[in-house]
Amino acid sequence: MDVAVKVDVVIVGARCAGAATALLLARAGARVLLIDRGAYGADALSTHALMRGAVLALHRWGVLPAIVSAGTPPVQATTFSYSQHDLTVPIEARFGVSALYAPRRALLDRILVDAATDAGAEVSYDVRLDDLIVDDRGRVRGIIAAWGGARRHIGLLAPKAATATAVAATTTSTASSATVSVGAVGAVGAATVRARCTGRRCRRCRRSTGCCRPGKPRRRSG
Repeated sequence: MDVAVKVDVVIVGARCAGAATALLLARAGARVLLIDRGAYGADALSTHALMRGAVLALHRWGVLPAIVSAGTPPVQATTFSYSQHDLTVPIEARFGVSALYAPRRALLDRILVDAATDAGAEVSYDVRLDDLIVDDRGRVRGIIAAWGGARRHIGLLAPKAATATAVAATTTSTASSATVSVGAVGAVGAATVRARCTGRRCRRCRRSTGCCRPGKPRRRSG
């Protein structure tokens, strides 16, 4: 079995959520490997419609202009159909976004993958996840993947506090360690980050990842 170079994060699934997560982590300074068993630019069954929060995220990440320049028509109003009548609500300009959009996934996913690549993430297609490599403490330390006709062992680097802090500030999920396994599913920017705290655990650790530091529990408000 081939052993590949180690990375900070392995993301399985290079669709809109996985690509967006790779983009943010790479911009935060993490060494990211994004893999997908499909093909680059492939379409996917989807409603396509993006709510304001998703459009705002694309705007904030600097990728919305690519969506617009590709010819994606703006959604200027939304119509709600009731049994007796229809109600049309105009889309008001807020926070720098004047319309909503519904790009095909072949376009949206590709643009996010390209942005992740530009940020420094390594992206590979036609790669299938076979298994997770877990240590005796239950922490994910790498993956085993079917890659180019061979099974490869992709290891995870030791945690970097600076990178982990930057990642926690950039994404909606926090982790005290850059040694995480990310499964990407759902809407733009939504990703499930599975991680385990390093060192001693505080009593809230099981409910909130990243709530303690090595050797020194830290309380979180709320």
